[in-house]
Amino acid sequence: MKVVLIGYRGTGKTAVGEFIGKALGCKTISTDSEIVRRAGASIPEIVEGGGWDHFRDLESEALRGLEQEDRVVVDCGGGVILRPENVKSLKVNGTVFWLIASVESICERIQGDNQRPSLTDTGSFLEEVGGVLREREPKYREAADHAVETDGRTVEEVAGEILRILGVGAGEQGGPRTPVEGKQLFASEDQKTSLSRLMCFMLRHQPGEFGLTLDGQGYAGLERIVQAIQTVRRWVTREHVLEVARSCPRGRFETDGSRLRASYGHSVAISSPGPQCEPPELLYHGAGPSELDEIADKGLKPRGRRFVHLSVTEEEAHSVVSRRSAEPMVLRIRAGEAHRDGIRFARGGKLFLVDSVPPSYIDRGPGIPVIGEKTS
Repeated sequence: MKVVLIGYRGTGKTAVGEFIGKALGCKTISTDSEIVRRAGASIPEIVEGGGWDHFRDLESEALRGLEQEDRVVVDCGGGVILRPENVKSLKVNGTVFWLIASVESICERIQGDNQRPSLTDTGSFLEEVGGVLREREPKYREAADHAVETDGRTVEEVAGEILRILGVGAGEQGGPRTPVEGKQLFASEDQKTSLSRLMCFMLRHQPGEFGLTLDGQGYAGLERIVQAIQTVRRWVTREHVLEVARSCPRGRFETDGSRLRASYGHSVAISSPGPQCEPPELLYHGAGPSELDEIADKGLKPRGRRFVHLSVTEEEAHSVVSRRSAEPMVLRIRAGEAHRDGIRFARGGKLFLVDSVPPSYIDRGPGIPVIGEKTS
């Protein structure tokens, strides 16, 4: 199979391609170098003599010549995706990886490169890179089987992620153990987790920072959310966002296909966590020892969140409080009784949400009873 690297200049395709070629024990081919070899002229000379269209014709010819190559890493020029026939050639026996970097990183890396003529001859260098990148990003996204971010990462880290996707460790030689077939949304679980965290931050805490306005239940339009995310993660599509929302094991998000919201965890003001519902008879809430006196006096109040979060099982409540307390304890809440007395509950993912829980609905024993509390 072929490993194909696409992306703008300065995203690290050449260095990453050489690393992968050594790891796989196969050759690395630069499409730009192949064009120069075939033309017997440098890229500036080719463009000066026949324009960019002539260069693109030579590029397409070179790619057709690589279609039947096997066990090769292909390092592509930045504009290779501008012609659909080029993408078709690259995908013959190939897996396409899109290397991503910010405009600022790209400019820093290629500012001194005088081997490439200007693409637009307008504006500043930064404006040219930003404008061309915005124009090409949809084509990169469509062509790629996988997207890999390069900002703040070493060549070894980027190449290692690609090799893991291919089923080969960075230090292993030979072909992939497990060929990757079809198009996967995420290059790795880490990439998926990172997007989930960003979505939580946007929808729970700082929607305004991303230009989002939430309705009373915390919803925003799905397309607007995708656009907001793309300002910091250009590779993200609607499908990426929906996959995170639908597959999250903790039920952090809810969507109706046109809108999306965080199910719980809000610090930003929303008027309602969602439709009211009838809770089970017992729910659970984790607490640390330092919180018990206040809970005995005032009950459960939101702590840095808009609503009190209640878990369905003791184990889940214990898991949540264990993240912030070295001595986790679990309170038993008589939720069914509280609901019958007029306290309103709503469902948020796998949790139940409530404005507050008076102390009278928290089980009592000697002092304040805690499930698992040691007694003399």
